[in-house]
Amino acid sequence: MSSSDEIDLDAKLPGALGTEAAAEIASAAGIEGPSAVDGPAEAAANRAIAEGLASGALDPVAAQQLLIDQVLAEQLPPDIAPEQLERLRGELAALLQGDPALLGLLSGS
Repeated sequence: MSSSDEIDLDAKLPGALGTEAAAEIASAAGIEGPSAVDGPAEAAANRAIAEGLASGALDPVAAQQLLIDQVLAEQLPPDIAPEQLERLRGELAALLQGDPALLGLLSGS
């Protein structure tokens, strides 16, 4: 392969974008970034779940339930009706049941 046949992969990798460009793309796509207010608490909750999984104190099913609860708490208003919260929790659990990517992350494989 001659040098003229080489492809510059760095320019095409998503990580090659600057943080400003990535933020602009996310904004244009309607993707919200992490909130500065929620960051430390969210990170602490994620760490606690990861530590629970690593120590064996949590099984993957319990960890998934905690993650669902965390997302619902972040996304829904605090005055949501308990029956609606339970319905959403059940729907999310059903959607995630058997998801190979999530199962791999939670089981450590």
